[in-house]
Amino acid sequence: MKLPKQNKIKAKVAAKAVKLSVEYDGNIILNQVDFEVLSGKKTFLMGNNGAGKSTLIQKLMEGIDHTFVTADAKTGYFSQAQENLDEDKTVLENVVSTAIVPEHICRAVLMNLYMNHNDIYKKVKVLSGGERVKTAIAKVLVSDCNFLILDEPTNHMDIYTMEGLEKLLKSYDGTLLVISHDRKLTKNIADCIYEIKDGNITECFL
Repeated sequence: MKLPKQNKIKAKVAAKAVKLSVEYDGNIILNQVDFEVLSGKKTFLMGNNGAGKSTLIQKLMEGIDHTFVTADAKTGYFSQAQENLDEDKTVLENVVSTAIVPEHICRAVLMNLYMNHNDIYKKVKVLSGGERVKTAIAKVLVSDCNFLILDEPTNHMDIYTMEGLEKLLKSYDGTLLVISHDRKLTKNIADCIYEIKDGNITECFL
């Protein structure tokens, strides 16, 4: 299936960090790193837990401390906390509330993530961890955001849902930045792959 067409980011670079350093409790997390997300590309970030992947994304979203996001980028963010969900609304109500596509497309996206007819009428507050993840991802995928940032989207997903997500991300025509430990997903989708290790960022190939 096709996700909504997005307004293209005109700038060549959607987001970047220049000589960015981050230190916590005397530990260097990021050490003078340079990083950029090219507009229209699917960029993946890999690295061990605690390497600084989420820290880099947070700095990019803040747009301070040597980071920048271009003005015509409208950012949609998926995090493990799923802050974009209304606990008292149903799955479908949450997804439709910010969608730029008809309800039947929203339903189709949820079905691609293995949310059935009964699931979509559950209130968010009673969902399992995996169901919450699916709902939050569906919500950003059908929004008008042309720059999606996804932080570990495959957590709590089974193999079938991962395959459904892969198809959806392949059809997304905006700019994508994904943190992932899933090498198969990364290899199948990414245009650019970077690894954070020992405070540095390097391009890598799978």
